[in-house]
Amino acid sequence: MNRRTAIRWVWISGICLLGLVLWLWPRSRAASSVPGLSRVEANRQAAAALREVRRNLAPPAPASSGEPAIRLLTGLLRPGMDFGAPVHARPSARGIPWLVLFDGPIQPEWKAALAAAGATLRAYLPDNAWLVELPAGRREAVQALPHVAWAGEYRPALKIQPLLAGLARQHPDLPVPVTVQTFAPEDAAEVAAQLAAAGASDLRATPGKRWGLVRGVLPAAAAAELAALPEVQWIEHHETPRILNDAARAADRLNVEAVQSGHGLDGTGQIVAIADTGLDTGNTNTLHPDFAGRLLHVFDTGRLTNWSDTYYHGTHVAGSLLGTGAASGGQYRGAAPGAQLVFQSIMTDSLSLNLPDDLNDFYRPPYELGARIHSDSWGSAVAGQYTADAMTTDEFIWDQPDQFVAYAAGNDGIDGDFDGVVDPLSLDAPASAKNVLAVGASESGRPPGGGGMTARTYGSAWRYDYPVPPIYNDWVSSSPGGGPQGLAAFSSRGPAADGRTKPDVVAPGTDVVSVRSRASAAVGWGVLGDNTNYCFMGGTSMATPLAAGCATLVRQHLVADRGLAHPSAALIKAALVGGARSLAPGQYGTNEFREIPAAPRPNPVEGWGQIDVAGTLFPAGGEQSALIESPVALATGASNVLVFLVRSNAPLTAVLAYSDYPSALSAAANLVNDLDLRLVDPAGGTHHPNGLAGPDALNNLESIDVAAAATGLWTLVVSGRNVPQGPQPYALYLRGALDLPAAIAHEPLENTWVTTEDYLVAAEVTAPGVLDPATVRLHWNTTGTGTFAAVAMVAATGAVYEASIPAQPVGTRIYYYLTAGPAALPTFHPAGAPAELHSFAVTPPLALAVSGIPGNYFEVEPPYGLHVLASGIAVRAAADYPAAGTNGVRTACIGWQGAGAVPPTGTGTVCDFTMTGPAIITWLWQEQVALAHGSAPPGAISATTWHARHAVAATLPAPESHVDGDTPLTFAGWQVDGVRWPTNGGPSRHVADGISMPAPRTATAVYLDTALDSDGNGLPDWFEGRYFGGLGQDRYADPDGDGYENELEAADHTDPLDDASVPAVPIIQHDPLASPAATPAPWTVAATVTDNYQVASATLLWRRNGGLTRAVSMTNAGDRYTAQIPSPARDGDQIVYWLSAADAAGFSVQAGAWTVNVSYARISVSPDFLEASLPGDSQTNLHLFIQNNGSQPLDVALEIAPIGFADDMEAGTNGWTRPDGNVDWHLSPQNARSPAFAWYCGQPLTQTYRDATHAALATPPIRLAAGAPRLDFMHRARFEFDNDRSPDGQHYWDSGVLEITDNGGGTWSALVPEGGYPGLITSNPASPFAPETPCFVDTADWDPVGADLSAYAGKQVQIRFRFGADAYVVAEGWRLDDVVVSPRTEFNDWLSVAETNWTYPPGFASAVPLTLDTTPLPPMASGHYALLVHHNDPERASPIAVPVALHNLTRRVRVTVEGPGEAAPAGEFLLGASDPFAVEFAAHAGHFIADVRSNAVPLPLPDVVATQAFAWATLPGNLDLHAVFAPLLEDGLVPPEWLALYGLTGRHWMAEASLDQDRDGFLTWQEHQLGSDPTAAADAPLLVDFQTRQPGSNAWRIVWHAFTNRNATYAILSSTNPAWGGFVVFTNLPAAPPVMTSPPLPPNHRYFGLRKN
Repeated sequence: MNRRTAIRWVWISGICLLGLVLWLWPRSRAASSVPGLSRVEANRQAAAALREVRRNLAPPAPASSGEPAIRLLTGLLRPGMDFGAPVHARPSARGIPWLVLFDGPIQPEWKAALAAAGATLRAYLPDNAWLVELPAGRREAVQALPHVAWAGEYRPALKIQPLLAGLARQHPDLPVPVTVQTFAPEDAAEVAAQLAAAGASDLRATPGKRWGLVRGVLPAAAAAELAALPEVQWIEHHETPRILNDAARAADRLNVEAVQSGHGLDGTGQIVAIADTGLDTGNTNTLHPDFAGRLLHVFDTGRLTNWSDTYYHGTHVAGSLLGTGAASGGQYRGAAPGAQLVFQSIMTDSLSLNLPDDLNDFYRPPYELGARIHSDSWGSAVAGQYTADAMTTDEFIWDQPDQFVAYAAGNDGIDGDFDGVVDPLSLDAPASAKNVLAVGASESGRPPGGGGMTARTYGSAWRYDYPVPPIYNDWVSSSPGGGPQGLAAFSSRGPAADGRTKPDVVAPGTDVVSVRSRASAAVGWGVLGDNTNYCFMGGTSMATPLAAGCATLVRQHLVADRGLAHPSAALIKAALVGGARSLAPGQYGTNEFREIPAAPRPNPVEGWGQIDVAGTLFPAGGEQSALIESPVALATGASNVLVFLVRSNAPLTAVLAYSDYPSALSAAANLVNDLDLRLVDPAGGTHHPNGLAGPDALNNLESIDVAAAATGLWTLVVSGRNVPQGPQPYALYLRGALDLPAAIAHEPLENTWVTTEDYLVAAEVTAPGVLDPATVRLHWNTTGTGTFAAVAMVAATGAVYEASIPAQPVGTRIYYYLTAGPAALPTFHPAGAPAELHSFAVTPPLALAVSGIPGNYFEVEPPYGLHVLASGIAVRAAADYPAAGTNGVRTACIGWQGAGAVPPTGTGTVCDFTMTGPAIITWLWQEQVALAHGSAPPGAISATTWHARHAVAATLPAPESHVDGDTPLTFAGWQVDGVRWPTNGGPSRHVADGISMPAPRTATAVYLDTALDSDGNGLPDWFEGRYFGGLGQDRYADPDGDGYENELEAADHTDPLDDASVPAVPIIQHDPLASPAATPAPWTVAATVTDNYQVASATLLWRRNGGLTRAVSMTNAGDRYTAQIPSPARDGDQIVYWLSAADAAGFSVQAGAWTVNVSYARISVSPDFLEASLPGDSQTNLHLFIQNNGSQPLDVALEIAPIGFADDMEAGTNGWTRPDGNVDWHLSPQNARSPAFAWYCGQPLTQTYRDATHAALATPPIRLAAGAPRLDFMHRARFEFDNDRSPDGQHYWDSGVLEITDNGGGTWSALVPEGGYPGLITSNPASPFAPETPCFVDTADWDPVGADLSAYAGKQVQIRFRFGADAYVVAEGWRLDDVVVSPRTEFNDWLSVAETNWTYPPGFASAVPLTLDTTPLPPMASGHYALLVHHNDPERASPIAVPVALHNLTRRVRVTVEGPGEAAPAGEFLLGASDPFAVEFAAHAGHFIADVRSNAVPLPLPDVVATQAFAWATLPGNLDLHAVFAPLLEDGLVPPEWLALYGLTGRHWMAEASLDQDRDGFLTWQEHQLGSDPTAAADAPLLVDFQTRQPGSNAWRIVWHAFTNRNATYAILSSTNPAWGGFVVFTNLPAAPPVMTSPPLPPNHRYFGLRKN
């Protein structure tokens, strides 16, 4: 049985357990779904497919390189990425999902501006981006905001988890459980209906606090299609959750025993919650003795009325946390046996876990009962992904920062790659959440034979998971050979999928002894032999309650001993990790099997290490611990500083922890608020956290360990680098030989008249570490200078310290200050003491009388009565009363009357005065009644005003307009207590007055449909009701005699009964366009248009040169209206324009007219290109004709610029750019073509591209020649081929394309290579390309590509190589080299212009002379330039490029020979274009002409000749002639059939045999004799033989075939015995082909060699 199966069948059941009956949770509700698979069943069926897809998933997008980018799980988005038009078919009620990227850490004002621009902010995304919902009309406004680097659609493909996208592609019909996160809670029901329509089963929807969650089972492809809904924010596969001591309490493990016995910490006063399978018998009357008196409440959401533990897991977990050990005499008690328990029984009858989809609903019930520690030994195997469960867990802790949650890291650690080390990335969720404590398992240390599985090794228990040593041979609960502690092999390793450090800590998790459930026949890993009330178990499930118990003890200490009533979860977490001890290197040594990485902490194996409670709270050796809640929560750019003293060189630890805002599920990095920790030592050196050289941008848990801290003052700084969801509170833990400053809170004493009693001084004095009470002192005197008496302050209650100053006579002023804390780091109060002091005076007594009229109502300060106060004292008198009253009635303070030192009168409830003499203050009380304001329908006004009973009141003003749904409404009058006001039938205007107030009353503003005319008399009902109190009014009447009939007054919303309120036309305010206009139209015209009621329309009208009037409607943003006068409006034209506006009543106004004369320069340039052909060393002049056809001066400047482009990638980036900023395109030295570098789209380390890559590489701007320019390049492509569509041989999931722009990147067009694209892109929502986009395919190796650029001749272009990949499976990628755009500038200085700058008056023209000189051009070469004409004509782009080409017509002839023979003529010379040429070759005697080549092409020859002539009437170009002469060979020296074997049959056999075909230095006939291949240069052996000895000589001679390379030399080596002294160089000989013989060699030598130099 493999380890995974065994652990889950021994500990749990092996089934992935899922919350099935979620309707039991209060806010989860089942949606209508079709019968089908449950989530558990679907995950079981999909297991193999999930494993397959996970193997091919690439890591998330890397951290930003400094350029703005958005990191999503689906890929990296950068400014410049072109997504095209939005693809969501419709908006949600709030708009289209949109991404907004800022250029730096998000400031609060940027966030506010984004919301003010109309965006609904939904989630922060790394780095520095917001996911929002945005109405279509607000996109331009958002893009125009300061600091916005890019904004674009959050496209459906970006919403799909890569794992789910892979399933949808590879297994589209496979049913899988999914979680759908909606943008808003109210979206959940609608999205659930969409899932139901798609056939989802096991479907439920939960509207959360910030978003909605919908879960169900449906085919993978159908799930992915849901991303097109605008209400959907994210879709992911839902992995169903499953359930994952006396030795553990020991000092070398958790070190709990010491704090239980030595410091009285046992969890008393703390309430903990556990969610698990059940608790023992499920009956409080028969519950296990270890739980007697501990159980506070049970929530049974699994089986409703049965919370017994038939499974045994939950009972064991609860015993480890808080069992009292009553059944063992206290021996097997839990970590916090004094705590009380809220138990959540979540196991169903089918052994699944009933959990709500929104875990807020899971944590809330025990929290409301006071549980602040929550222990959870269950989770989902998601390989460290941040899931919806992790997100809602983080959300609850963010909202309730004092909720501490511990989760098991998981039991998925295996050695899958057989290297003897447990594999990384196996963390469960919600352990992957940021704000929880993720707990891994260490070994308990029980020796073999100690019970349970102690006698088993990992290999014997789970041999398929741990197939090789050292893990295979390791005992399950103890280290090999009694070595150092180690981890349980099955404990899931980190990091989290986004790189965060997890687990956080480890605790013993093997063979843990705890309470055995008596409702279960199962016994876990075995019954404890001497006490069957207990059993052994193992897993991170067992480690987690131990860790949660430790957290309980820490919380008890913080509340009881440190005075923190509500310690944050972050503070408890900071303490546990800061005080943990690393178990490095683990139990297998420091070799290649090392279990735990070396310091610094943390690491993804043990996190910060094994919990050590005593060492955390009560360190030994003169050290102390400090636990600090943040004094001020931080916003972006803010920081807090703490200075402390280090007394000795002991180790120093500092930890920063904070509960972060929940992350967007689509984010590639899940940290939202980024706080940074750093320490500055006494020498000024900076220490960064988590072993990094700089800030940590991944974790919300940071630590710094200093092995030997320097003595002196240290500075700790916490800064808010990026806090988009702030402000962010935090917590700190410090441990070391340190002293921290105390904090003193004190209210200074006031003047007193007391002379017979001492003056008590009290202060609250606290310290984050240990406070020495002897340092708390009061210093006082009566002079303010000189010596102060020091009095020790004594602890009174809690942190309050007291001391007294002796009584003093009247007239004395007493000065004092307080001190506390270490002598080297004292705290003063006031902070500037002793230079700044508190003081009070003993002064004569004065009387203050306090009373009320008409009675002494409520409580006042000072209280009613007579008071004796010291003279000169400042008094703040205040009256308080319940402002809301009761049933619309209240008694309110309306001011005071005073005498003496009190001002004579005042309003309000606060009076400040100084006791300069006797004083009287009388509070004035009034009975008031309420006038409650509302509207029908509601929403227009809601307020309450208070008035004296029987007073006359008026309402607040009613707004003119209101809206009900989509219906516009208008104010129709007031009702008071349901009756129209005024009751006399008079007009009911916006303010109703004359309302008598004998009792509370209600005023209702009535609104009617603006267009409603019930009686059809032409007057709207609201108008008749407001002004006349009834319908049936005369539309033509003019009751106020102002000349405007009722119909007109109603239309313009004016008062028909007030002759001063008359209809009015709109008002137009406009700043005229400048004249003359220096640019052609279009021109934007803007105006502010206002009206007394409502502007209905605004219109721009204009005439060109007195012609027809044209008009266009103006668009508005508020009162600002804009429109454009379009083209044509050119030089010499006159435009007259004016504006008109109309209001809703039809009243209109016209403003203007304004005249704009258009006047500017206009250039004409000809011809479009210039070209000349000349002999060498000659010149000519061409002319460029330029004319100013405009009415203003034309400024012209000429510039000679290169044309074309060539890059072999050896000179750096050379102007290439990455328009989208994606650095995946980079210069790579791997697999380059010529010679060292090529552009490569992929990752340098893996040599593969990333999933979801979308990367573009663009050339620098290139000016093209006239005629037929072209692009040529070499590329090597390795893309992902679509195997499912392999029959067509051309479909690819990932590929690349060519694109071109001639407008600076404004738009890009497809550039089709010669012969067309060989492939097509497969339809895939994760691909950046549209389905069936033509594309490149895999190449054989480096293949050439060409493209015709004729359509862009004469223009400036950029060429873009764009690569795109889907979200699943990768390959090598795309490489580019040797890019050439021709024709191109290769030769310089052949074109010149005498003058380059002119100003042309209107109408002036000239011919600009250009000098072209062929001298710099080689024979038959062509020069190419672009002559750039810079100008100020606004109608044409500047500069205008005029291609110029010059061709050198002179031919160069070069005649060379090789071997014994001559050529006539020979050498190098020049010929004119029409000159003839002839040459004759002649071989010496005994030789023949073996070869003649013209420009490297063989010329035909008779079979064997000694002479040959060639002639040309004219030469088409340069000519290189080369002849080879060779000795005549004896017949049959080389058989023709042997030559035929190598294809050497194009010449006479003797010619073929006399040439060096493969240029390896051997002639063909030599290769025949050597037996080598004449066509393979690598086959060139150096063979040596002995020559027969000459008569009369005993000297040796060697012979060999010499290479035809005459620059070679040979070294002859000889030796009597190389073993004795090696070879000795005898001589060096120059090459003398074809066969060489050595000089005589010593006869006593026996070993000979030959070396070619």
